[in-house]
Amino acid sequence: MRTCGLVCISLVTALAAGSASADTYSGTLCNARGNPPNTGYSQFGTFNGSTTAALGVDCGGVTSGAVSLVTLTVYDRSPTDDVRCAILLLNAAGGVLFSTNVSTSGFASGPFTLAAVTPSIAATVVLECSIPADNAQNGASHITTYTIQ
Repeated sequence: MRTCGLVCISLVTALAAGSASADTYSGTLCNARGNPPNTGYSQFGTFNGSTTAALGVDCGGVTSGAVSLVTLTVYDRSPTDDVRCAILLLNAAGGVLFSTNVSTSGFASGPFTLAAVTPSIAATVVLECSIPADNAQNGASHITTYTIQ
């Protein structure tokens, strides 16, 4: 049996101290506001099946330690509207510690990555998002995943 000794213990300790915790959530965990009938869920997350109105959804998450970055993977297939999200960092009582907005610009068939650097603080994360109406020519827009670091 091989032993590692002090050098390996020091290396593992240094790597663990330098690694940031990242928790990724499926977009299927987002909840539609008002429970509209055209909310859809698939391997691509939450999508808007309505052809006439944007869909409001709320997504939440926590991470161990401080939050310093929130990243979303979304599909925006609407030529007239964007996927938009307010990112809120909340204290235990629900008070807002920090907020910012992110959105797509234009549309594409593939995914967009939206990211917001936040102050490094311990907080619960809430995303308040708007998903554009389904475009018959391009398909549905989605919130696929979101990662909290």
